Amino acid sequence: MDALVRLIMVLIPEDLRSWVIKTLMVPQFGPYHKEGSFLWNHLELAMKTIEDVGEGVIDARIPKAVKEIMVEAVNCVGIEFCQKYVLLHDFDKGSRLSLKLSSCSPLRTVEGKKGTMLQVSWDEWVTMFTGTAGEELDRFCKENGIIQISYYHQNPTDDLPGKHGACTAERFKDREDISEVLKYIVATHENSKDYSSVDIGRAFKLFNCDDLVAGLILVCNYADQMASLRENGEPDLTNFINFSFSFLALRKFELLCGQLGKHELFLSVHEKEMKKRGPYTTYGSRTRNSVYD
Repeated sequence: MDALVRLIMVLIPEDLRSWVIKTLMVPQFGPYHKEGSFLWNHLELAMKTIEDVGEGVIDARIPKAVKEIMVEAVNCVGIEFCQKYVLLHDFDKGSRLSLKLSSCSPLRTVEGKKGTMLQVSWDEWVTMFTGTAGEELDRFCKENGIIQISYYHQNPTDDLPGKHGACTAERFKDREDISEVLKYIVATHENSKDYSSVDIGRAFKLFNCDDLVAGLILVCNYADQMASLRENGEPDLTNFINFSFSFLALRKFELLCGQLGKHELFLSVHEKEMKKRGPYTTYGSRTRNSVYD
């Protein structure tokens, strides 16, 4: 964790540093984050994964063409850009804590709140739990009937999105010291989880960009999955693999339309998907330097 703190002091804007340091102790409990009890465990593993990508070390199940795009993206923007992303991508996990409760949990009636999910703020959490060790967190969760900790608020109270990544991107939208692409990949770093199958239509919305930005989206989703270990101590890359093939299918469809002289077909399908799903920001017309500085 000390190495992360040192990077925070170098890479993160001064007014954000104290909060980013606090987020290192965001709790992790349940079946999806067995890499460790706190967020710093996840961040260290994500950092190592991105460093590996830069060196070409990527899971063998990922398609070769996707690997190449990922490696090029990391080496193009540089490791510091990637480290800054890792430190900021879960910035709002602390503000989006949700506790999944068992049927007998004493927290079901805290302040009159009932149901299986209990939304808590960071201030509420640090009042409830004052420990610093993984064993203390495990004991607290078991004693209070907490089955899982997640990072989504169904009913946000701060007028920001309920998803933690989208919340951070919106929070940073007017900051000039954080690049637009970094905000974009923070907002979309969990999208691969939605790909239970190959979905070219969904990919139309997300990959409305050049291959460099697409590579960063792929890298950051890959790192998030690789740094989220399951009960067996391994990541589950099933949905990320579908995500990769969805990206390739989209690019192949675009290429085929061009080869057949049917570019208007691609544009027609693209327009349809954008209307159906709503577009993200497009970065294809920007220069590399202006986007990543």
